Amino acid sequence: MSLTYHRKDILSHFTCQNTGKCCLSPGYVYVNQENIASMSRELNVSIDFFMNHFVTRINGWDVIASPTFRTHCFLEPNNRCEVYLSRPDACRTYPDWDAIWESEDTIQKEAQSCEGLNRAITKFKRAIKES
Repeated sequence: MSLTYHRKDILSHFTCQNTGKCCLSPGYVYVNQENIASMSRELNVSIDFFMNHFVTRINGWDVIASPTFRTHCFLEPNNRCEVYLSRPDACRTYPDWDAIWESEDTIQKEAQSCEGLNRAITKFKRAIKES
């Protein structure tokens, strides 16, 4: 059974487990001006302050986290996101990323670190067996 083929069905079973592991995975969180304005408001800081303390430019893109910059992004010690209400699209759509659904191997690798995805796959497989 191809997990990549059943992406939408598997994701319908996904529930975030609030482990914060997605925020710790090595990658880049790109933001646009709308994201920056929203996160600034949520943190109650000026856009200038936000830009100076939380944003860097990498290859012409504004980034709030990368493997070498703010690797914990806005993750608090209790595994909650400090800007959850205004988090960027990449954070909102996880784990529905093309890079994750590229192959069976990439899905399984992500499911090893994401308990919510692992549970969604298990629920999907169980539903298939029961039908």
